[in-house]
This record gives sequence, structure tokens and C-alpha cells, in this order.
Amino acid sequence: MQLVKCLRTYDAVSKDVIHRWLYPLVPDHNLLMPTTYKLHRNMIYKENGVRVDRTAEVVGESVLGTGTEILQGSKINASVIGRNCKIGKNVVIEGSYLWDGVFVGDNVKIIRSIIGNNAKIFEGSKIDKGCVVSFDVAIGPKYNLPSLSRITTQNPPENDGEKLTDKINLGPNGNGRIWIRTEEKTNSIIGAEFIEKEDTVFDWEKVLGWEKDSKKNIDNGDKDAKEFENIVCDILESSIQQGDSGDNMALEINSQKFAFDANFIDCAEIIFTYFMEKIRNEPEKTLLSSIQKSLKLYGKLIKKFVPKEDQIDFVYCVEGFCDKNENKKFRSLFPIILHTLFNEGVLSEGPIFEWASQQEHGEEADNNNNNNKAEPSFYKMSEKFLSWLREADEEEDDDDEEDEDDEE
Repeated sequence: MQLVKCLRTYDAVSKDVIHRWLYPLVPDHNLLMPTTYKLHRNMIYKENGVRVDRTAEVVGESVLGTGTEILQGSKINASVIGRNCKIGKNVVIEGSYLWDGVFVGDNVKIIRSIIGNNAKIFEGSKIDKGCVVSFDVAIGPKYNLPSLSRITTQNPPENDGEKLTDKINLGPNGNGRIWIRTEEKTNSIIGAEFIEKEDTVFDWEKVLGWEKDSKKNIDNGDKDAKEFENIVCDILESSIQQGDSGDNMALEINSQKFAFDANFIDCAEIIFTYFMEKIRNEPEKTLLSSIQKSLKLYGKLIKKFVPKEDQIDFVYCVEGFCDKNENKKFRSLFPIILHTLFNEGVLSEGPIFEWASQQEHGEEADNNNNNNKAEPSFYKMSEKFLSWLREADEEEDDDDEEDEDDEE
């Protein structure tokens, strides 16, 4: 086992774990901590409760922690994103490590850098190659952090031989100071052996050998995912026209799932989206009844691709669909969609309550950060349904206890 004593080793060991060279020490083994990672195509690991907008892309050997949210148009490539991170719209993150609780605003670019716990990178900022942004640092908005910068809010250890500047201007909401590396310690930076000067931007693709593999994974992953989606939609279209049963549809889709090495949640999301998009243009008066009719008709088919361990992920898929700009009229109907999926057996109480708990914690964090939203959250809109579900669950428990008493 290699000792992690510098950033270069940190990066190398992390890649070995992601590539499964250290098996059984891999994310989805969930050995050392109470985690819920699952391995998906193209070496992408995701915990339960990750929300990725349908227009966002996660490609090329990435890890996403629970409670993380990635909004529209963002692209994550060969990066590790910790728990409870909020990634805004049209963000680009490449070859980077974001620890827990990081906030990234819209139109931010982070390249080959490490971002510490609870750091905030506000909209329009750029973190260039080789930067280390420490705990609780705030940068931006619209601030370009030069390559190889190290920013902290802490004081250096005594007699450490490193210099710390006074607080500097890191943008209107910025908070932090530069931690200046001494010459003898530059070899602790990832790829530092390729750096001739402090201000030289080094080529991480060359250092780590990512360039060819990474681009290949992106191209192939995107192409395969789109092709798989098109094939599933074609199967649904032709099966409906021919009057095939849901079992036949499931059989055909399942065969393609194996061929493309897809997973259940991929299939469920495509099937749900297909049927919702078929009725997208209906008038608002009839949209609700059409949604209920469609889900009752094809709920059994969707259920075949939503095992219990994937149900919370499916709730986030439904939420992501309703949250898209072009699907705004579905937004207010989210609680009814959730209720219908529950009635049809696609979702059960436990995963719905788990989703609600995660959403409630997110609401508390937003309130603490004074993030006031113009529209009510999906959790707020679903409170009546959740209350009904809790009452129904309690009544069922009471009935079970009475039955046990009668038997005694």
C-alpha cells in the first residue's frame, strides 16, 4: 500500500482505487464507512441520493457522493465529487477533487484542482490547473484563480517555513489568503517534476496519461448512452404500435441492457421520460389525467426496472424530469406523479421517506445559507402526500399490532 504524503500520490492512489487496482478497496465495496456507492458504466460510481439533471453529463471515471446535486448543462469529467455538493448550471469540472459540502455557482470552470470542505466557488469563476482551495474558502463571483495557487483561511503551522499573505481580493464574496510554497516543497504538488517555474501551467494529461483515455471514454460513453436511449425508445414505439404486452417490452429492453452494459435505473429513466414526453403537449386541463392513465398502464413495466435499492434514485430521476425548463407544467404535478407511482407499486414507503429526509436536510442548509428560492421546492410541494403516507404507515403498524394481540 502506497503512503499518501503529497498531492501527487493522493491523485495516483485515488485513480488506482477508481480503476479497481486495489480491490477490494473500491468505492462500491462500502467496507470502511456506511456508504452506498454503486458502479455504473464507464467507471462512474454514485451513491444513493445523487441528483444529476438530464442535460448534465458525468463521464470518464468519476465518483459522486450522496446529496450532491448537478444542475442543467454541467459536465463532470474524471473527477471525484464529495457528499452534499451543489453544482450549478453550465459548470465544467475536469480531473478535480471536490470534498464534502462544496458550493459551485453557475458557469464555473474547475480544472485539475482540489477544493476543500465547504468551500464556495461563486458564479463565473475559473479555478485553473493545479490549485488547492482549502476549507471554507470563498472565491468570486467572476474571479480567475491562476494555476498552482494555494488558498486558505487558516494560519500556517509555526516554523513550517512557508509564507502566508494577508487576505487578498478573491472577488466580491471572496474570503482567503495565498499560501506560498517554498521551493523545496514544490515536489509535493501533483506533477511538480514537470514544472520549471512557479507560474508555469503544467500539462496534467501528459503527467497522468489521461488525455487519450479520457477523450476516448467521453466520446464512447456519450455515443453508447445516446444509442441505448434511442434503441429503448424504438422498442417502446414499435411495441405499442403492435400491441405487445409489457412483458415482451421488458424482455427486449432487458436484452439491450445487457448488450450495452446499462443498469436498471438507466432503463427506468428512459421509459418514464418516453411516456411523459408523449403527453408533454397536452393541455394542462387533461395533463393530470393523462399522466395517471399512462403510469397506471405502464407502471408494471417501469417497476421491472426499479428494484428497491434503486427506488430513491428513481425519485430523483422523476424530480429531475419535472425540474427541466421545458417540463415546467409537470413541476406542480410532481406530488401526484409520486403518489401514482406509489399506488402502482413502483415506489415504496422507505425510499420515499429517505428522499424526503435528504430533501429536508437540504432545505435546512438552504435556509441557513439564506438561499431563498422563487418556487416552492419539490419537498414542500409533497408535504401533504408525505403526511398522508406517514399516517397510512402508522395505521398499518397499528393494525399489525392488533392482529398479533388477537393471535396471542
